Amino acid sequence: MPSSCPAWPPLSVGRPSVSLRALCWSALLLPALGCGSEHPYSISPVSGKLVTSKPIAADRIIVTFIPQAPEVKGVVSVGAAQGEVNPQTGDFKSLTTLKGGDGASVGRHKVTVVAVKNSPEGVPMPIPAIPAKYQNAKTTPLEFEVKSGSNFFELPIESK
Repeated sequence: MPSSCPAWPPLSVGRPSVSLRALCWSALLLPALGCGSEHPYSISPVSGKLVTSKPIAADRIIVTFIPQAPEVKGVVSVGAAQGEVNPQTGDFKSLTTLKGGDGASVGRHKVTVVAVKNSPEGVPMPIPAIPAKYQNAKTTPLEFEVKSGSNFFELPIESK
């Protein structure tokens, strides 16, 4: 009976071993399963701008989009998307959920914004340059709908 496995040097005379057959079937089936190369939910590019009445004095500003009704496929649920805000301009680009710059999951999100300064030892520490209500998903007034395709959001932040 012809085999669909590539020709390997025989490990023994006679029929291939069970482990060799299993390896052969795995090599044939894994590409059909996708090997986890795609995530099971929709992600779209997200960028935007913090809108403030005065600049935020921070070394870094981190924006996080937290899904409010994460789409679940099997046992996989979508995570939050995060990105860096340019402290001088307020612009943020290329939020990341899984891979650099992939975006945020499609759906409703609460958005948190945290300002960070580096300690003298170089350790990043949150600072109160942004009102506390924006730093917590339960209290932030920022909520947006990420749709399929490119998304741009202006995030109005009250200055301290």
